[in-house]
Amino acid sequence: MAIKNLLLDFGGVLININQKLTEEAFINLRYNPSLIDQQVFDDYERGLLSTPSFLGQLKQAFPDEVSIADIHQAWNKLLLDFPLERLEYIQSFTKDYNLFLLSNTNDMHITAIQQQMGADYKSFEATFKKLYYSYQMGMRKPDAEIYHKVLEEQNLQPQETFFVDDSETNIMAAAELGIHTWHLNLPAGDSIFSLGKVLSTLH
Repeated sequence: MAIKNLLLDFGGVLININQKLTEEAFINLRYNPSLIDQQVFDDYERGLLSTPSFLGQLKQAFPDEVSIADIHQAWNKLLLDFPLERLEYIQSFTKDYNLFLLSNTNDMHITAIQQQMGADYKSFEATFKKLYYSYQMGMRKPDAEIYHKVLEEQNLQPQETFFVDDSETNIMAAAELGIHTWHLNLPAGDSIFSLGKVLSTLH
C-alpha cells in the first residue's frame, strides 16, 4: 500500500540540538541530580507540570544562589538552529503527502523556538496538517498510546504512514504498530535530505 502520510520528529531531525550543552550548563551551575526525582522531567514533557512548577522543583537540585532565570537559560542551551533549507525541503513533500509532526518536547523549548524563528515559525506550522507536541498531549514517545492517538485522530492507516525519528527506541515502538519507519541515525551521518530517496524504495 502506498505511503500517504509522513510523521516527522522535530529535534535532531529538523532542528539542530545538542543535549550536552544543557548538561554542561547544569554542571556549571552545580546541579545535583540526587536532590530531585528524575520523574519530573518526564512529567514536564507530558505537560503534567506547568513551567513554574517544573522550575520550582528543579531549583531544589541547585545551590540557593542559582536563580530560576539561570536554570531557564541552561535548560534552553541545547536548542541550536533550524536551517531554513530543511524547512523548504520538507515543504516540497506537501503536494504528495499529508505531513504531521510528533515531538517529545516542552513548553519552555517550544516558546524559545517560536521566539527564535519569528515569522518563520508560522511557515513551519503551516507545513503540517497538525503539530503533535507531547506536553500538549499528556503522553510521550515511545509509549504506544501517542502513536495510536495520532493515527486515530487523523484517521491514518499504519501501513500508509511513514515515521522518521532519530531515536531507535521511538522507531521500534512505531514499527510494532505496523507504521513504516526510518531511524535517522545522526552519528552515522543520516540527513533528512535523504527522505525522498528513502521513500522511493517503498514505492
